[in-house]
Amino acid sequence: MNTLKSLTFVPAPVKAPNNPTVFRRERLLQRLQEQLQLVKDPSYAPLLTRWKKDEDGLKRTVEHHRRIKPWWRVDEKSFAKDLKAALKAWKAEAEANYRKSPYVVTSERGASTSSSAIVNKFASWYRALGFSGASSHSGHRTAITNWARKISTVGGSLRDVQIVAGHSALRTTQRYVEADAGAMRRVVDN
Repeated sequence: MNTLKSLTFVPAPVKAPNNPTVFRRERLLQRLQEQLQLVKDPSYAPLLTRWKKDEDGLKRTVEHHRRIKPWWRVDEKSFAKDLKAALKAWKAEAEANYRKSPYVVTSERGASTSSSAIVNKFASWYRALGFSGASSHSGHRTAITNWARKISTVGGSLRDVQIVAGHSALRTTQRYVEADAGAMRRVVDN
């Protein structure tokens, strides 16, 4: 007991809130590193440790492998070597630009790029591909709709989609999800 009385307790330092731009950039670099590992070893799956309660209510650590989906398709010619080189070059460029600019998207003229310039670039790409009515936000809307359709198959909810999409309000996420008449019919019929 005397030992406890002799200890001096001090408050833990409060961490400053993380910058979301830096967080997204760090996560992208981590995912690129995982893709490089996957190119080297197709069976690569990082080991994760999680706390789970057992039947007695005690928390225990459980290890499992996280499956990583490749960002490429390999055909009979196998472009894995080219992909590996391209990912390494992109990662090196991203890390170099990371130290120079706090922005996610940069341009040759300066550290930042205006949002309208990015929107215009997407519009020109879509026009060149022959897509009408597509915008820089089309991919975001499609991804969120696909996540919302798949989330129940993995035991999740729309709230999980909201967190992944980075929305602060569930109402915002709901605006992105497109309705599917076929799915509505199947729900009513079953």
